[in-house]
Amino acid sequence: MNRSPWAWIGACGLALAVLLPAQAHQVQDHQARLSKINAKEVSLQLALDPATVLHRAVAPSQPFSEFVSWAAQLKGAEFQAIFSKMQKSMAKGVRLVGPDGSALVLNGWEWPTAQQWQDRLKAQVILSQVNTQDDTHLPQVKVAFTAKSARPVSHLQVRFPDFTWPILVVSEPSDKFWLNEQMPVAVVQLF
Repeated sequence: MNRSPWAWIGACGLALAVLLPAQAHQVQDHQARLSKINAKEVSLQLALDPATVLHRAVAPSQPFSEFVSWAAQLKGAEFQAIFSKMQKSMAKGVRLVGPDGSALVLNGWEWPTAQQWQDRLKAQVILSQVNTQDDTHLPQVKVAFTAKSARPVSHLQVRFPDFTWPILVVSEPSDKFWLNEQMPVAVVQLF
């Protein structure tokens, strides 16, 4: 059976749309979830849109769809270079300060691999070819790390890089707030 390339792309896009539900790109919100491990240690889990974060961290002046197409086709080492740049920017941009005014030490970073991140971008390109409105995105990626303090912490001043804004910061059970250009820093209670 001989099918046109457009039929194949349409079938792939339909399969991706079923397997990886797409939503309006503007609705995809980043989230940071904090949880206290013990008196001096906090766990953080970030849920991020992979295309948006990489675009904003690496080439924010380039049109979004153009950047995603470009980054999706990079060779392994080339993509690794921009992925590493984004990781370094993230590590520099996350700032957690304890009640005594000292910054907590961030460690134990857990990232998807560069290949997994790029695979999401490739899937994003396929979805954008199927959905000409260019308003779809894939499920978020998860990034996790821990923050340690020399002294016990009951609350923290938090800041995340501007390329993650807006980001919903959650400390269960009831502390939730947004960080964005109007409110880049806030205090979160740890329970």
